[in-house]
This record gives sequence, C-alpha cells and structure tokens, in this order.
Amino acid sequence: MASRVELHERETIQESINGDEARGDVYTMAEAARLKGVSYHTVSRAVRGGKLPARRLGRMALIDAEQLRTWRPMRERAPLKYRRREPMPDATPALLDLASGERVALARQLSTLYEVIHGAATELPLASFLELLSDRLSAALGFKRVAIWGVDLDRRIATRLATFGPLFSDLPDEMPLDEMRVLKRVLELPEARVFENLAPFDVLELVERHKVTSLFGAPLRVGGRVLGAVFGDCVGEPFHLTPDQLSLAQVLANQAALALEQARLRAAELSRADQLAAVLEDLSEAVCACDAAGQMTLANAAGRAMVGLGELPLAPGLDALDVLSLIDRFEFSGEPIAVDELPLFLALRGERVQGREYLLRRSSDGVEIAVRVNARPIGTDERIQGAVAVARDITGERLAARREGERLAQHESAAKRARAIADVALAVNAHSDVNPVLQTVIDQMTELLGGSSGALFLRADDGQLVSQAKYQPVSSPETERTIEPVFPPARVASFTQREPFFYRYDDAAAPERTSFNRSGVQAALIVPLLVANEVIGFACVNYSDAEHKPTEEDLSFAAALAGQCAVAIDKARLQERSDAAHRRLLAVVDQLPQGVIIAEAPEGEIVLANRAAERLWHGTLTDAGMTASELPITDAMGEPFEAGANPLERTLLGAAPRFGESLRVKRGDGSYVRVAANHAPIIDGAGRVLGAVSMVQDAAQLSNLDQAKDEFLSVVAHELRNPLTSLRGNLQLLERRLRKSIDPRRGEEIERFDAILAQTDRMGDLVNRLLDVSRADLDKFDLTFASIDAVALARGAVESARGVAKGRSIEVEAPKGLAVVWDQVRIEQVLTNLLSNAIKYAPEGLIALKIESISNQVRIQVRDHGPGVGDAFKTRLFERYYRAPRESAVGNLTELGGTEGLGLGLYISRKIVDGHGGHLRVTDAEGGGALFTLKLPRDASAHQPISPVIARPPVP
Repeated sequence: MASRVELHERETIQESINGDEARGDVYTMAEAARLKGVSYHTVSRAVRGGKLPARRLGRMALIDAEQLRTWRPMRERAPLKYRRREPMPDATPALLDLASGERVALARQLSTLYEVIHGAATELPLASFLELLSDRLSAALGFKRVAIWGVDLDRRIATRLATFGPLFSDLPDEMPLDEMRVLKRVLELPEARVFENLAPFDVLELVERHKVTSLFGAPLRVGGRVLGAVFGDCVGEPFHLTPDQLSLAQVLANQAALALEQARLRAAELSRADQLAAVLEDLSEAVCACDAAGQMTLANAAGRAMVGLGELPLAPGLDALDVLSLIDRFEFSGEPIAVDELPLFLALRGERVQGREYLLRRSSDGVEIAVRVNARPIGTDERIQGAVAVARDITGERLAARREGERLAQHESAAKRARAIADVALAVNAHSDVNPVLQTVIDQMTELLGGSSGALFLRADDGQLVSQAKYQPVSSPETERTIEPVFPPARVASFTQREPFFYRYDDAAAPERTSFNRSGVQAALIVPLLVANEVIGFACVNYSDAEHKPTEEDLSFAAALAGQCAVAIDKARLQERSDAAHRRLLAVVDQLPQGVIIAEAPEGEIVLANRAAERLWHGTLTDAGMTASELPITDAMGEPFEAGANPLERTLLGAAPRFGESLRVKRGDGSYVRVAANHAPIIDGAGRVLGAVSMVQDAAQLSNLDQAKDEFLSVVAHELRNPLTSLRGNLQLLERRLRKSIDPRRGEEIERFDAILAQTDRMGDLVNRLLDVSRADLDKFDLTFASIDAVALARGAVESARGVAKGRSIEVEAPKGLAVVWDQVRIEQVLTNLLSNAIKYAPEGLIALKIESISNQVRIQVRDHGPGVGDAFKTRLFERYYRAPRESAVGNLTELGGTEGLGLGLYISRKIVDGHGGHLRVTDAEGGGALFTLKLPRDASAHQPISPVIARPPVP
C-alpha cells in the first residue's frame, strides 16, 4: 500500500497535469528532481538512458508534465526509510502559460527567424527559400496551409510561388491581378494582418468550399516596391495572432520580399553578361584572354578562326601556350617569334602592348596574315589576374601601306606626308592631352591634301558630333560647331565602309548642299576615325575647287592620319579608364575592415595604408616615407624584431606567404594592440617580387570566438575525465585477472589490454592538457612549491624519457646537487615535454640536457640534432594550438607524417615557467638542431604568491 506522502505526490502531479494540460507545462531536470524527491543525477541518467523522454531548448532539457507523471524512479519503489529526499509538490513548471507566448514561444520565434534569415544569407534558390519560409510560418504560427504569391504590377499578373499544406483554391498558378480581390486588398496593407471576416471580399466559394474563415495576410515590399503577398490559415478553424506573432510574420515576409528582389537582380545581371558575351563573339577583331595561370578563358569567333580552332566555342582548361603554338609567328623581317614573347604573355607578365604587328601562318592551311595586336594585363600592377589581347587583321592595310611607300618614294609630297604622320605620332607620345594631337591632325590633313578648310568631329554621349579642332583661314566662312546625329548619305557611306569617302556638290544631298553653299565649298573628303573598328568621329577636308579629285595616295594618307588620331583618342580613353579603375580599387581597399599595408620592393617603402590600418596605429604610415623596417610592430610577446626579421621585410625578400601570425602593434602613445596578420609577396609574371602586402586585424574582434572555443574544450575535458578514470580502473582489474590465469593462450589478450591501457593513458593526458589550457588562460595553475633537488628532478625526467627513447642516447651534464624551491610536478612536466619533442623530431643524433646554476637562477638547456626551427616560426611556437608547417619539426607544433599532438605542449610549458617567474626560449643550436633554454629563479615561491592548493586531476 502506498504511503501518505506517495499518495499526496501523485495527487499533486495529477492536479497539475489536469489543470494545466491545455498549457502544456514542462519542467527542467532540476525542477523534476525536486518534484520527484530524487537527485539531479538520477533525472539526468533517466533522460540520457531514454527512460524519461525530454525535448531540447538550446542546451536545456525540458520534460513534459505527463511524462514526469508516468515516470517511476527507484526511490518511489523503495521503502520509505531508505529515501533521502521527499517530494516537493510545490515545484513550479519551468515555462508557464505557453499559449500566451512566453519563453518557449519566444524561443520558437527566434529559431524560426534564424532559419529563414540563414536561408537568405546563404542565397538558397528562390524556390527552396520560399518553401522554407512557408514551412517556418506554419511551424511558428500554427498554420495548416500557407501560400506565397508574387505580382508583376506592370503586367498586372499574380503568380503562385510556394505553398504549404493543401491549396486555398482551385485557381491556376498564374492569374490576372484584378481578379484576385483578397490579394489586392493585402497588397494595400501597411503590415501583416488577420482577416476574421471575409464577407466584404465577396469570396463565397473560398469560404464554403475551401473552408477559409479567418485568413492571415502580409504584403511583400522592398523599398516601397510591391512584390507580392503571403497568406495562411488553419483550414476552417478560427485563429488569432498576438502582436508579437504578427511582428514575426512581417519580418519573415520582409525576408521573402528581399529574396524575390535578389532573384530579379540576379536575372538582370545574367542578362547583361549574356549580352556582353554576344557582343564579343560578333567582333571582327580577334579577342583572346587567359587567367593568371595561363589557361584560356576567352576566344571569340574571329580569334578561333585566326588560330584555326574552328567555329565551336572554346573548350575549358586549354593552355594558352598550346593554343597559340598552333600558328607560326614571324617578324616582317622573317625572324621567328617565340610563343612566350607574344603580346598576350607579355601582358600576363605586366607589360602593356600597343600596336604590335607581325605575321601569322596557320599550320592547318598555310594562310599567312599580318596582324596588329594590342594587349594589356587584367587587374592591377600589384595583382595581375589575367591578360587580354585584341588582334586585327591588317594584311590589307600592310599591302596599301607598302604601295603607298613605293609612291611616296617617287614624289616629293610623300616625304611631307611622312613627316606629317611622324609629327602626329610624336604628338601622341608627347601630349597626355588629346586636343593638341587633334589640332595637329586636322592641320596636316587639310594642308597636305590641298583643302581650303577642315574640321574634326567626335561623337558625344548623346550621339551628336561635336567639333573638336578645325583648320580655317581668316577669309573662310565659319564651320558648324555641332552636327545632329541624322547623317546624310555621304557620311553614312563613309561610316559603313570604314574608309575615306570623297564626294562633290553635285553628288551631295539637299542638307549637305545647304552647308556647302553657306561655307563656299564645292567638294569634301570625309575620313572616319576608328577605334576597335567602331566609328568615334570623322575628319572633314573641304575643297573650294570643284575639279579637285583626291588620288589613292591621298585617301591612304588621310586614312593613316586618321588612324594616328584614333590611336591618340583611344590612348586617352584607356588612360582615363585605367585611372578610374585604380581609384575604384583604392576605394575598395580603403573600406576594408582589416588593416591593409603595401610596401614596394626593394627599399620597402610603404605606399599604401588604408583607414583601418591608420586606426590601428593611430596615425598615418605613408606621409613620412616610412619603410617596412620602421613599421612599429613586435612579436606576440612584445619583443621587437631583429634587423631584417620584420615579417613585412621577410616577405619583401621572397618569403612564403604566412597566415594567422600573432603580432603586436605599437601605437604612438606607447600602447600595444594584439593583432592577427597575414603576409604575402606581390609577384609579377616573371616571378619577380614587386612588393609585399600585409593584412592585420585587431585580435579583440576574435576574442568572443576564442572564449567560446575555450569554454567548449573545458566542458569536454571535464566530461571525459570521470568516464576515463572508471574505464581505466575496470581495465586494470580485468588485466590483473588475466595475468593470474595460468592459461598460456591468454598472453595475446594481455598484450591487447596493455595497448588499451596505453591509449587510455594517452587520452587522459590529452584531457589533462585541455584542462591545463583553461587554467593557463586564467593564470590559475595550482603550483605547489617545495624544496627539491633540481638535479634529481632533471635526472628523473631523463630516465622517464629513456623508457620511450628506444635506444636513443640522452646525455646529462649537471652538478651533484642543486637545492631549489619549485613545483616539482609542473617543472618535471616541462622537462618531459621538451625531451619528448627532442626524441620525436630528432630521429638521429645525441640529445643533451645541461643544468647549471647562475647566481640566483638555474638554467636548463635541452638540445637535439634534428631539423631545427625556422626563423619564421620561432615567434609562434608557444602559441596555443599552433602547429608549424612540415619543414619546421618542433614539438607537437608540426605536421610531419603521423605525428600526434594538439599544439599545446609548449604553450602550457611556457605558462608553467611564467608562473615560476622564469622564461622559456628557443634558438638554433650550434652545428644544427634546436636549443630550448629554461631559466628559473632558485626560489620561485618569492616570485609567485602561493594560493590554496587545488588537487590535480588524476591521470587515468
């Protein structure tokens, strides 16, 4: 028969469940323990073993009242006299009144909002994101069906984008917007709302057939732009949403609106990219591009035809050297050209090639053509991302030029025209301003072609042709300043043919005759200006003599002069675009949250420091001509670098990139800031170091992440320690039983148990190291100081190391005795770690330990004959979790094949030594290898206040 206490407890639980069943009361494990009269650990074991079901809310386990009522712990089945606790029927549920939305409702809302925002942040496909949104609306607000509609206000069309549960209606997925009265009403709402009466909308079929009584609706807007709406209901059941729930629903609707807007923008971006690809494919010039690795990324139809690749698109992964090796290349003198000296590869090495001309002969059909190639690198001088080359077939132009040269040799005018072209070319190179070049062109063209007047027009952004330069005697009538973009037939013919066009008064159209009459002109020569085969303007030479007719030499001269003019214009525009791109890049770097510093080789002058860097240093770094060696930084311990050891200096000398290096920035006021730094050299296409770039970030920004990681490791270590202790004890018991057995067949099983115990000890050592890290970070090592013999301690550590050294020779040089006041266990841990490192990472050679007394200090040195420690890693060896690259085999900070370790040994060792008032350093040993030097005061207790001793965790 149950006791009175048991009956009272059961009645209390049953009343709580019956009274609050609609609320769905839940209890934490601590509250459940008080209610049942058992320990917290009893409840915890029942939850972990599945005997007491629970659900998770973050890190909290919640138990339903019904599950708690039916659970029968052992104490309820034991006699009353053996119970140590009595039930507490007044224990309150962990969460009250769930229907009104307190802790659980808030947690669900936050969880729902996180999932939806995470879906948008990771740029899920639109359909997947809207499905997630529908599902979360249903889960968070209790909807049984959800629908999301998008609208196109220009086309007045509504489209069903996503649903959850059964459909609201039999409407098709696309409907005219004006036929959807409910949707139009929701689009007008300022925010989410629940319609409890649908009668005003005249949607009888929706109410009766599809059981819509109450309806939730929220508009989807971005920046005042209406994109659609979201609906939800409970399939005929009336419902009500609190203001908090409506706010959450509106936030989710805003996320859906953002996703719709992003999908629209992505579609527009893809369309623009397709248009650009189509334009490049149709260009008559051959266009080829490659990435920084020399892989072909682009070859338009003209480029593929030029090298004989056919009409098919370029196959991915082709090496540019292999592709361009399909054609033979010669100078006009007949000298062959190496493939790596082609303009594309020169640009890939940082050079800009303009107007490079040579001969090509296709291997496939033997056709020989002359080309003019312009090439330039893609990216900046500091970081080249690829190169592009544009080649134009100039075979016809070469032939015309050769014939022109022959004629010029026979006529005196040829020399004058050559000088004129040379003058224009000189003007192109001498003037950064294009206007003097344009004036020289029109002057030379008009005078040498015998014209009475002339003008040069360039196309403006609005399409009008604006006069930029003119040649006009005083007695000539004024020429037009602006020409409308409605071209007469003569000009159209010139622009279409891409060559000079001569016509007389009789051949001119009516508008042109009016202009001729006003200017006293009887004939004119129009010469188009071409850049990349695009007409950017024209030069016009007017003649007052109706009988004048230009020769072929005149036309060629005009075309050549116009070509020089176009080169000048193209050069000016390219320079303007280059300057703009450079300014954009500087603006991007200046907005980065990390500090960016760029130094030029070889002097190391700092040429760029963005605003984040100046905030870190509290001052400018470029105005005073500062160099990399003068940059105020120290290593992670605050020690200044030796000459030439500054990370930025080493990078300038060609050192490999380094990432995550811990440094300290020294400010002008003497304060220091811990930073994490990345360094990388800037290398051109030929492998030359042009400079170095460093990116630094305030380590305080990463402190929250480090703290969370440390807390996690500490919890893991504490949770693992007790099971390991129990496991090792049971294993030792089983091993002793096996050893007592006289059965000789048990020998193999004993060896297996020894291996298991060894791995258990190793696991325990790792757990203790993790706990030591937590203590080290808080400077709370449990140091117990006592008078000991330092020599005996060192010899004991050596003897322990010899047990695992497998025949390795360890030499000890020490006096007979040396009395000190140290924590024996901790210093032995340091020496064991240093010897273990020497054994593991110095596969051959003698290991030496030397101990000596210097004044009031004791110096202990451990030296090996291994690969040693690279200079780039010495400053980071004592950082926690840091493991150096393979070529620097030091301690458990390396990744040599099969080496074990967490990167904690030297970090913990330094913390122990710091706690004794000493220091631990690493240098290169004479003759090779690493030399670790440990200096400690003989009486360390004078440097470290002795705190109450905390028992160390036992090693399993």
